[in-house]
Amino acid sequence: MKNYERSLYRQLEETLEENDKLKEENKELRVENAGLKTEVRNLRNRIGEIEETLEERIKKAVNAAVMVAVEPLCAEIERRDIEISRLKAIINKDSSNSGNPPSSNGFKKIPNNRGSKRKETWRAVRTQWDDIEYSEKS
Repeated sequence: MKNYERSLYRQLEETLEENDKLKEENKELRVENAGLKTEVRNLRNRIGEIEETLEERIKKAVNAAVMVAVEPLCAEIERRDIEISRLKAIINKDSSNSGNPPSSNGFKKIPNNRGSKRKETWRAVRTQWDDIEYSEKS
C-alpha cells in the first residue's frame, strides 16, 4: 500500500508541478496576447491613416492630371470662340452697318423694315376672299 500511496503522491506532485507550469505559461501567453492585441489595434489605425493619405494623394494626382489635360483644351476653346466671333462679325457686316457701298452686299438680302412679306400676302389673300364672298352675295 505504501508503494501505491507513494505513486499516487508522486502523480499528485507531477500533476501539481505540470499545473504550475501551465499556469505560468498561461500568464505569459496572456501577456503576449495583450501585446499582440495592442499591436493589431495600432496597425489597424496606421492602415486607416495610410489609406486616407493614399486617397488624398490619388485625388491630388488625378486632379493634377485632369488640369494638365484640360488646360490646352480650354485654350483651344478660347481661340475658337475668338475666331467664331471674328467670323460672325464679318458675316453680319453689310452696307447698312459698315462704310461699304450697297453694291458690296453681294447676293445677301438686307431685311426690309417695313413689314414682312407674310403679312402682305395674307392681306392680299384676305382681300381676294372678301372679293369672292362679296361677288357671291351679289
